Amino acid sequence: MTAPTADEQIIYDRTKNLVENEDFQLIIPEDPSKMEDQWDVRFLTGDFPETVVRFDTVKFSEDGESLSYNFNIISSPESELDEDDVMLQQNCANVLVSLLERALEVQAKAHAEQQAMAEK
Repeated sequence: MTAPTADEQIIYDRTKNLVENEDFQLIIPEDPSKMEDQWDVRFLTGDFPETVVRFDTVKFSEDGESLSYNFNIISSPESELDEDDVMLQQNCANVLVSLLERALEVQAKAHAEQQAMAEK
């Protein structure tokens, strides 16, 4: 499944700030060599509890203005759920933004700590 085209682009919903280990859980692959190529997310809350999706490709556009991603449903209690479900796509976008924001926070904190150490 490829994220929607520009005509049907999913917009990140700021009102649904998802929190890792509260709203979703990262599932580490059994084969660690697969971590760079794919990773799984289990939704814990919201419209798709216990649904597991696998992100295969996540990348920024050349201009850095948009994010594209591919995902597949690995398992779901909803037998009719498929990758074309717009709400599922929105939830996936929210997870990605949450993870990216958290990564940026961790990076900024590490950078600030390095600068503080260098100034001593």
